[in-house]
Amino acid sequence: MSTPLYGHSGVFLSDFSDIWLYLTLWATAVVGITFFVAGLWGSFISKSFTRWLWLPITASVIGMIFGFVQAAVISALIARVMVSVPYTLGIDLAAGIGIAQGLIFLYFHMGRAEFIHR
Repeated sequence: MSTPLYGHSGVFLSDFSDIWLYLTLWATAVVGITFFVAGLWGSFISKSFTRWLWLPITASVIGMIFGFVQAAVISALIARVMVSVPYTLGIDLAAGIGIAQGLIFLYFHMGRAEFIHR
């Protein structure tokens, strides 16, 4: 992380590893939390009290794996562009980009994306 510029008291990310880490963590968290909620919903729908524990946890772990694999690649590309510009990315903007990545990944997981090659 770099020091604040021009007297602003914010936290700015300037290194590749910092930008990649923040983007990846936020996108992974969004996908993992959404999969956890889906697991809770599945446990509630099935009305099986034995599934109340393992289904949300398993769904969350699977969601975090999916989110990490996808976010690691895209975050590396975004971080490389931000480092090469040179642009110091605010921690709030990094969180917003990471959350947006997670939402886009979930949109693709739902099958809502229309591809040209169909």
